[in-house]
Amino acid sequence: MSDIKAEKSALRKRIIALRDNMPESARDNEVAMVSEKLDSIGLFNKKRNVLIFLSYGSEIDTNGIIDKLIENGSKVYVPRVNPETNNIDICRFTRETKLVPERHGILEPDSSVSAEDPTIIDVIINPGVAFTSDCKRLGYGGGYYDRMFEYIRQDAIKIGICYDLQIVESLPVEIHDMRMDYVVTASEIF
Repeated sequence: MSDIKAEKSALRKRIIALRDNMPESARDNEVAMVSEKLDSIGLFNKKRNVLIFLSYGSEIDTNGIIDKLIENGSKVYVPRVNPETNNIDICRFTRETKLVPERHGILEPDSSVSAEDPTIIDVIINPGVAFTSDCKRLGYGGGYYDRMFEYIRQDAIKIGICYDLQIVESLPVEIHDMRMDYVVTASEIF
């Protein structure tokens, strides 16, 4: 394993452990503050096509953000891993969408939901293990989002959302690691 890959792996383990140990009340408080910050940058002000992850484990809970997007008339899309291409398919999401766990246990639309043209996406709300104040992102290591950024419109706004403790001073980056346009935490918008 290369030094960068080993460094990324160690950082993932450390940040996920910190995130897993956050008290639920602290998580809930930070989720509410992240939603307020997303509102302050205008995410909920106009109808958009928004790709957002369905939170898993101790990730920042996206349910309230999804509800607010739907209430304000945006079309919400969620990722589904295509087992044939190992890339992300973009699928329309409503609260009636049937979800099934994929191989890692993350919920995604079942196969009856058609994949959409990824170029319709205006905004992508990205998961991540860690981010920096200059909008670098450390994902989970599968490269799904980095590959997706190659076939999404280049002017689509990429927003990383996370808990404050997921902001780190620096990240080991490789050429394929994509940068966010914004990173939003409970206390900052970068």
